[in-house]
Amino acid sequence: MQNPRTPHWEAALRVLRFIKGNPGQGLFFPSFNDLILKAYCDSDWARCTTTRRSVSGFCVFLGNSLISWKSKKQANIDCHIVREKLQAGIITPSYVPSRSQLADIFTKPLGKEQFHHLSSKLGLHDIHSPT
Repeated sequence: MQNPRTPHWEAALRVLRFIKGNPGQGLFFPSFNDLILKAYCDSDWARCTTTRRSVSGFCVFLGNSLISWKSKKQANIDCHIVREKLQAGIITPSYVPSRSQLADIFTKPLGKEQFHHLSSKLGLHDIHSPT
């Protein structure tokens, strides 16, 4: 925000074009759902050329319903907190292939096909188009 550049402007325009072109986008919450909590997280490992900080993103599901998501630049402390939780056995990681990594949508620039694939997996639907 303190030093905006052309790539920032282009990213903002891309977001606005998506919002304008998809006014009916929304999340679908099924009436019947299991109560299993699942979370996916990812990081882009120092993609920001200015700060060399990583962008982390996560999404949390209750059953098949997306209930929380976030994307932010990492502080150094974030890595240490995750490491502590892993060592304590509070969180258990499992491998997710790149094609299926839902958190990529929050951390990486994606092509149109991969973006649509992942957004549909998040439960994003267009209420104006028939299912």
